[in-house]
Amino acid sequence: MKPAVLKTVRLERVSGVGVPSHPQYPRDTIREFRDFLREDGFDVRALRNRVITVLSLLKKNGIKTNFSMKDDLPTFEEEIAKAYTDEQLKKLFKEMDDEEEIRYKFFLGTACRDKEATFAAWPDIDFEKKTYHIRGKSDVGFTPKRHEDRIVSMPTSLVDMLKARKRKAPHNRWIFVNEEGRPDNHFLRKLKRIAFRAGLNCGKCVTTVTKGRYDSKHKVEVSCKTDPVCEHIYLHRLRKTCATRWHEAGVPIRTIQRWLGHKSLETIQIYLGETDASKLRNEIDRAFGD
Repeated sequence: MKPAVLKTVRLERVSGVGVPSHPQYPRDTIREFRDFLREDGFDVRALRNRVITVLSLLKKNGIKTNFSMKDDLPTFEEEIAKAYTDEQLKKLFKEMDDEEEIRYKFFLGTACRDKEATFAAWPDIDFEKKTYHIRGKSDVGFTPKRHEDRIVSMPTSLVDMLKARKRKAPHNRWIFVNEEGRPDNHFLRKLKRIAFRAGLNCGKCVTTVTKGRYDSKHKVEVSCKTDPVCEHIYLHRLRKTCATRWHEAGVPIRTIQRWLGHKSLETIQIYLGETDASKLRNEIDRAFGD
């Protein structure tokens, strides 16, 4: 079974449709799905979460597998939430065209998650109050994380960009669509490509990807010196950057918690990135007595 088919099976299981009756799921098939996610640009944390979701659904339906969480899943070190610096953002947005710019500024200005941007719709935007209402859309199978709706305040400049976009909206419902007119995705993969063009890769990351087409496909080890695979460039980092900026600007921590959709303040404390030290020069000197 191809990775794309396994991906379909995962979606079928979520909807409860088409659940196969195999008594045991092949280990190699789940490995293929893991590799498919890696090649699609998923970072290690997201990759693990997707595979664990599949394993949970299999278990729920009484289907066994000998896939090993220890041996078959990549490990990762918990990285301190680190916001993009102003200079990094400047380089990123300089490399973007107008369409890319509004998409990633939407992430940066709302702290939304991947699918929350994919299924962002015009009725979710209140232009007068300058807010984005993140809510489920049952007709397309979208539910916010933890099934919680929330309303996020947006910066005025982003609201103005969205107003201009709505006058020539590419779709009467969805804010961001692909060439086929469907809700767009693959934001992470596209961001990595932009960062690579902008020269923001660290140059040290090494991973395995599949190159070639059809019968010529083969796996090859690449570095982020030559390919858009840097582990330090990830979509969720825009969310962390937005939260950190809110915090630095004096937005109350409880409000940030609500806008991010987190249940506990403890999570928020871990989540907020460190302030760029260059912005704290006066405070550092004053603390030392200079």
